[in-house]
This record gives sequence, C-alpha cells and structure tokens, in this order.
Amino acid sequence: MGETDNPVFDASYAERYDDVFPVYEEASIRVLTELAQGGPVLELGIGTGRVALPLIDNDLDVYGIDNSEEMLSKLHAKPKGKKVRTHFGDFRNFNIANKFKLIFCVLNTFFLLLSQEEQLECFECVSHHLMNGGSFLIEGIVPDLRLFSESEFIRPIEISSRAVKLDVWSHDVVAQRVSGQHIFISDGSIQQFPIEVRYAWPSELDLMARVAGLNKKERWGSWAKEPFTARSRRQICLYQKD
Repeated sequence: MGETDNPVFDASYAERYDDVFPVYEEASIRVLTELAQGGPVLELGIGTGRVALPLIDNDLDVYGIDNSEEMLSKLHAKPKGKKVRTHFGDFRNFNIANKFKLIFCVLNTFFLLLSQEEQLECFECVSHHLMNGGSFLIEGIVPDLRLFSESEFIRPIEISSRAVKLDVWSHDVVAQRVSGQHIFISDGSIQQFPIEVRYAWPSELDLMARVAGLNKKERWGSWAKEPFTARSRRQICLYQKD
C-alpha cells in the first residue's frame, strides 16, 4: 500500500492474515490467467500470495510488490513462494525493469491508497509498466452509503459460543474515506486489526484511467463476469493500454 498514514500490515497482521482471509475465488484465478495471455503479470499489494501462488501453479511468471516485509516473508515461506519475484516498496510509485501483460490489484487493495492523487499516481505508474495491449484489473467494493448511520457502521461477521468477529467503521463522506477495525474476540482475548480505505466510484476510476492513457474495456459485477448493474456490490474493472 502507499506510504501514507494508512496502518501498515505489520507482523501482528501478517501472522493472522491467512486466517482472516483464508480463501480466494477459483473464478478469479481463471479470469486472471486468461487475461495474462502467458504473462508476465504483476500483483500490486501481493501480501502473503493468496492469489499469486495459484497463478504460479498455472505456469505464469508472477511478480509482486508490497510495502510489508512481514507479509512478503510469509509469502516466501510458503511452497513455491520463492518463485514469485517480489519487490519491497510502494505500489503507487514503483520502478520495475519489466513490462507486463497484466497488472492487477484485487480485494480492495487499490483503495488502501488514501487520496485521489495517490490513486491517480498508481494508474500512471501502471500505464508505464504495461505492454501495448496489456491490461490493468482492479477489484473493489461499490460503496453502499446506506449502511452508515450518522457516519458509523457496526457489522457482526461471526458469532458463536467461543468467538465473535466484528467490523466497526466510521465514514468521512467528504474525503471518501472509511476507517475501522476488524475485531476478533476469542477465548478471552481481543485482537484488533485497523484498516483505512479511500473508496472510488466506477466513473472516477474510469476518469483516472483515461488521464493515465488507459481505456476501459470491461466492468463486471463478479468474477463470473456478470454484468455490472446498479445493484452490484462489487466492481471488477478492466482497463487496457492500446
């Protein structure tokens, strides 16, 4: 993520990350492999490799960038983790010698960049690193402001006799920023994982892409390539460098 005031995914977060977010969608791997056209590919905010490693299994040459040394260490310790060519740094402004068929940023990671300026800077950097005809894919939420009451939102994720998982959020509508905590209460212990995002509307992403020299190719509501509609809660945006 960007070197902003956003919480860094430090050792405590890295230790629990694969437990908190344990799965990826098989359909996402199929779509990314198809778009890669044999690669090479670059993941922005690669983390522990939850998405990158299945792409390695599909015989793709995978690169990744992340600014958390702890997350990258988790990736390298996994089977085939050392096959991923990782770069430690900030994905809003990076410099890698290669050009890529596909650059992607999934699971709301793009929104960890906390201003429109940082997000646009990322688009421009991505455009510089794409081959002609290459693609940039972003997966993120579609904001649902109805969830917030007086700028706050509390949602139970899991409730059992032994554990409780909660998301607690506050919303700054002017800055388009949501700040919150993933809270885990289990066996008498409480663990808190901070998160902060700056969401962007579909039309805003399209404008940033055009400024960076990329054209919108597709927008889906799911990895099954369902049409994007007013009811979609997720946006999978695909841009191309001509």
